[in-house]
Amino acid sequence: MAKILNANTIVRASDGTLALLTEGMPVPRWAADQVGEHLLTSAGDPADTVDEVADLRRQLAEANAAREAAEAALADQHDVDVDDEDEDEDEDDDVEPGELGEPGEPGPAGDSASKPPPRAGAGSDRESWAAYATRNGVDVAADAKRDEIIAALDTAGVPTK
Repeated sequence: MAKILNANTIVRASDGTLALLTEGMPVPRWAADQVGEHLLTSAGDPADTVDEVADLRRQLAEANAAREAAEAALADQHDVDVDDEDEDEDEDDDVEPGELGEPGEPGPAGDSASKPPPRAGAGSDRESWAAYATRNGVDVAADAKRDEIIAALDTAGVPTK
């Protein structure tokens, strides 16, 4: 009778590394002496365990497909190619001198208009947020506080995180 975990646990492999054993999986022979009875349930037929493993593999394949679809959707949303392996070298990617603009100004390189200042630490001051708002076309009052500027950016739909 196969022993199946009824909870997650961590065991030490023979090479000294830690291994996570997850609920519902059969206990590997090498780990059997490290897993207490309180973590085990008996499986009736070994064929049931094979079916459970097949189900887990199917669920994993579905989860991987969903993850890949989400990555592709995110890449499309942000116009990014996440699969660099198939990308051919393209001469059009060369950058000409003067194309990038000055640091801190919006432009093709880094496009600082799309990158908000930090919320804490260096560069998180009111002036940085006011400049970011201006670069993104959001008007702010001269006496607006940093948090008010961030709120105005949020209202305008400009990224603030």
